[in-house]
This record gives sequence, structure tokens and C-alpha cells, in this order.
Amino acid sequence: MADKPVTIKDTLLELSSTDALKPRDLLKAVRKAHPSARKKEVIWAAFECVIELADRRPQTARQLQDFAIASRGDGDE
Repeated sequence: MADKPVTIKDTLLELSSTDALKPRDLLKAVRKAHPSARKKEVIWAAFECVIELADRRPQTARQLQDFAIASRGDGDE
């Protein structure tokens, strides 16, 4: 059976659980793992994670929410 591809959400969860990265550093790390991902896709994935994690892992959800909000309007596409 083939391995399941790693999604942007998987990468965000992995990175957010290991280090408290600044939003710009988190975006760079995600883009390194997913070079074709647009910034908007990364932000959407972060908001999806926030919704999924709000009850189970509130600290991670807050970190990803802060990332998504901070990254929305800085113009880097």
C-alpha cells in the first residue's frame, strides 16, 4: 500500500507542536516542505487546523490562529 502524502495541515501540526516559530519562519518552513504551496493555501490549512484543534489542543490552535492572522495581509504570495 502506498504511503499517504504529507499535507500542508500535517506539516503545520508537526511544526507547531515542536517549536514556537514566528509566523514568517513557520511559513518558510511549510514552503520548504511544500514548495508549490501558495501562501493562501498555507493560511487556509492553518485555519482548518485551528477549527479541528480548538477543543483538544488549545495552545497549538492559538499558535496556528496567530500565524494565520499575522500572515494574511503582508502581501507575500
